[in-house]
Amino acid sequence: MHYRIIDEQVLVGSNTMAEFTRVVRVVNQAAGLAVASQIELEFDPSYQALTLHMLDIVRAGQRVPKLDRKRVELLQREKQLEQRIYDGRVTVSIVLDDVRVGDEIELAYTVSGQNPVFGGKFVHNAWMTSHRGPVLLYQTRLLAPEARNIRYLKGPADATVESQVLAGQRETIFRRQDVPTLRSEPGAPYAALLSEQLQFSEFADWAEVAVWGEKLFREPAAGPRLAQKAEELRAALTPPADPVRETLRFVQQDVRYFGIEIGAGTHKPNPPDQVLDQRFGDCKDKVSLLAALLQRQGVVARPVLVSTRLRQHVDRMLPSPLAFDHVIARVDIGGKTLWLDPTRGQQTGSLAARQVVGMGRGLELAAGTMALSTLPTAFDSERMAVEDRIQVGNFTAAPTLESRITYRGDLAEGYREAINAQGLVAIADSLTAAYVKTYPKLRRLAPAAMETVADDDAFTIVQRFALPEFWRFTEQRVLLADIVMWGPVEALLPPKLETRRQPLAFVLPGIYRHRVRVDFAEDVYGQTSTRRQDDGDAHFSLSVVIDGGRRHAEYSTEVRLGVAEVEPAQWPAFAAALNKALPKLGGVVGVSAVPMARTDALSAEIKVLEENLRSQRVKVVTQTQAQARFKLLLLTAQMDGGRLAPALKAQALVARGVAYDNVGRTDDARQDFEAALAIDGKLLEALHAATVNAQSRGDAERAVALATQVLQQQPRDSQALQTRGLAHYMAGRVPEARADWDAALADRSVLRRGYPLIWLALATQRAGQDLAPLAEKYPASGWPTDWPRPVLDAVFGRTDSAAVLRAAKASKMALEAQTEALFYLGEKLAVEGDAAKARDQWRRVLDLGVVEYVEYSAARQRLAATR
Repeated sequence: MHYRIIDEQVLVGSNTMAEFTRVVRVVNQAAGLAVASQIELEFDPSYQALTLHMLDIVRAGQRVPKLDRKRVELLQREKQLEQRIYDGRVTVSIVLDDVRVGDEIELAYTVSGQNPVFGGKFVHNAWMTSHRGPVLLYQTRLLAPEARNIRYLKGPADATVESQVLAGQRETIFRRQDVPTLRSEPGAPYAALLSEQLQFSEFADWAEVAVWGEKLFREPAAGPRLAQKAEELRAALTPPADPVRETLRFVQQDVRYFGIEIGAGTHKPNPPDQVLDQRFGDCKDKVSLLAALLQRQGVVARPVLVSTRLRQHVDRMLPSPLAFDHVIARVDIGGKTLWLDPTRGQQTGSLAARQVVGMGRGLELAAGTMALSTLPTAFDSERMAVEDRIQVGNFTAAPTLESRITYRGDLAEGYREAINAQGLVAIADSLTAAYVKTYPKLRRLAPAAMETVADDDAFTIVQRFALPEFWRFTEQRVLLADIVMWGPVEALLPPKLETRRQPLAFVLPGIYRHRVRVDFAEDVYGQTSTRRQDDGDAHFSLSVVIDGGRRHAEYSTEVRLGVAEVEPAQWPAFAAALNKALPKLGGVVGVSAVPMARTDALSAEIKVLEENLRSQRVKVVTQTQAQARFKLLLLTAQMDGGRLAPALKAQALVARGVAYDNVGRTDDARQDFEAALAIDGKLLEALHAATVNAQSRGDAERAVALATQVLQQQPRDSQALQTRGLAHYMAGRVPEARADWDAALADRSVLRRGYPLIWLALATQRAGQDLAPLAEKYPASGWPTDWPRPVLDAVFGRTDSAAVLRAAKASKMALEAQTEALFYLGEKLAVEGDAAKARDQWRRVLDLGVVEYVEYSAARQRLAATR
C-alpha cells in the first residue's frame, strides 16, 4: 500500500489543542489488503476526545461511506503492561470489509485535548513519514495565536516551510513529497530517526523545562510515615554499613515497579507517602520517594530527566518534556556526586557500583539549572569477563572446561531478571551455545552454578564441561585445538551490511574481556614465550596477549568500545579495522603428538635416515618416497607416544599405511588400514586408502568390496568409482569397469584430470568398440591442457608414442610421467594385440621404480599374468 496524502493539522488554543488528520491509503497489491483495511487510532480518555469525521472507500471514482458506529470497537489493550505500565489509553479499532486492490481508503478524524501536566504550554512531536508505506504528499499544518512563541525544529531536510499570519493566527505549513517508507537499518540508534520528525515546543530553553519539572517534583505536605521509614532504614544498619545504600535498596527492591500513567500521571509523580504506602510506583514515583527518604537523612537528592532512547543525542531535541522518557536521581554525598536509578531492582553492591553509566545527557530538576548535564560514560566500565580454563590430563581422554562468565552493571541486572523469570538452567543452556560453536561435541559435567561478587553489581555463572574430540590431527603433524574468545566477538560483531545510511549503535559500550587458559599435566613446550598484538581504530581497541609456559598456553583478550556509535561515513574504515581484528579473537593451540621424552630419540632416527639417503644405503627414486620414509618415522613415534585418541590414531594409521604403500611395503600398509578400520569401520580415508592398497596388491575382489562401502556412504564419490573401475578392469570385467568410469566422468572436473577417460578409452577398445562415440561424448575441449593430455591424444590416435615419451621426459615430474606414459602405451599395445611390445613397456615401468603409482602395481600385475 501507499498513501496518496497524509494531512495533519494542529490547532493550538489557550489551554487545549486539537489535531485533525486526514489520510488516503491506496491498496497496491493483495499483500497490502490486511494492513490497509485495519484502522487503529489511540487516545487518552482522561484528557482527550476522539471524533471520527469520515471513513470512505473510493473505487473507480465511486465513494462508499464505511463509517458505522456498529463497526467501531473501543479496546483497552494496555500495550505497555509487559513493561509494568498502565496508561489507560484506548484504541479505536475498525476492520473494513470488501476492500480490494486499487481501492482508496479515506479517513478523517480529530483528537482534541491537551495533557494538563504541561501547564498550558504547547509541546508536540510529529513524524513526516510512515512505516506502512511511501507517501506521495505529507503535510503538517500548525495554527496558533501569533502571540504564542512556539518554536519548531524541522528534521526532514526536504520539507518545505510556509508561514503567514491570518487574523491574529500564525499558520505554518510543512510539506514533503514522495516520502519513502520509514526504515531503520539493523543496529541503528533511535536518534537516526530524528531526521524524519517535526518538533514543536513552547518552552524557551532547558532552564524553563527544569523549572516546570522541579514544580512537579516538589514534595507535598506529608505525614509522619516518611520520617519513620527513613529512621528505620538508618537504624536497621550498624556502622560501617551505608544507610544511603540501604535506602536505595529499599526503593529498588521493596517498592515494586508499576506505573499508572494516565493524564498528568505521565510526568507528575504521586506523593511519596502514597508511594510508600502502596509499595509500587514508576520511575518518577520511585525517584520522588528516594529523594524524600534521603532528605530526612540529611542527604540531598534531585530528580534528573534522561532519555533511554536518545541518551547523548537528547540535545538534538528542542527543550521540551517530550525529550525525555525516564527519571533518575542525582545524589550528593561525601563530596561526591552519584547518579542512581531506583527502578533497577536487580542491582547489588556498593553505591559506586550502582551508578548509572552511558545515559549521555540529563536535565536536573533544580532551581538554577540552565543546561543539560553530562552524565558518566560507560567506556571505562567492564561489562563482561569470561575465564575459560581447559584442563588436559591424559591426551586420549576428553579435556575438561570450566567456564566462569562474570557480568557487571546493566548486563548483570538483565541476566538476573532473566534468571528470575526463566531459571538458571534455561539461561545457562543459552550461554552454552557460544561454546557449542567451537566444541560441537561438548558435554555438560555438572549443573550451572551462580556466584555473587562481593560489593559489586556483578555475578558469575560457573559451568563445567567435557570436550570430546577437542584435538584434531591435521595432516598428522601436530595436535591442534581451536579456541574462540566469543565474549569480545559478540560485543564487536555488527549486523552484516556493506554500506550504511544510518549510524551503528553499540548496545553496551565498555570493556569486554575473555581469557582462555589450557593447562597440561606434563611439559609440552620446550620454552616460555609471551607476545602481544594490538588492533583497532577510533571506535574500538583490541589487545591480545598470548602467554606460553612449559605446561600451559594462555590467550587473554580485551576489547574496549570507546564510542557509542559509528557514523555512516566512518563505516568503511571501521569495517576494515574490524575484519582485520576479528580473526585475532580466535586461536589455535598446537601440541606435538610426540612427547618431549621421545623427541631426542626421534631426532636421532631422522638424522640416521638423512645420512642413509645421502649415502644411498636407503634408495629412493622420487621425492614422494623420500618423504614417506620420514613420515614412517614420525607417525610411528606419534602412535607410540600415547597422545592419540582412537579416532586420531585411526587417522595416523591411515597416513602411515599410505607411507608404507609409497615405499612399496604394501603388506605393512594393509595391516595399518585394517587396524584403522577396526577402530572406525566407516572412516572414508581408511576405506579409500585400503581400496587402493588392495588394488596395488592385486586383490581385485577386496578392492571392489571396499570401494562399494565408500559408495554406500557417498554414491557419487569419483575416487571410489575410479578405483573400483580399475579393479574390475584388471580382473577382466570390462563392462563393470566402463560403467564405473562413465559414472565418475559425470563430474566434469574428473574429466579435466584425464585419467578416468584414459582408462575408459582403453576399456572401450578392449571391448572391441570404436572410440569415436566416446570422443563425441567427452569432447577434447574438456580434456586437460597439460599432462596427461599427451597420453589421451595417443590413446585416441591423435599422436604417436614417441611424442608422448618426449612430453613425459620434459615434465617437471619426469619419472612419474614416464611411469604413466609407458604403462598406458603398453596397455594400448596389448589391446591392439602386440603382447611382446606391451610387456617390454611394462618392464620399463618396473625399472623406473615409482612404486607409489597405481600404474606401477598395474604393470607388475600385467607381467605376472602374462609370465
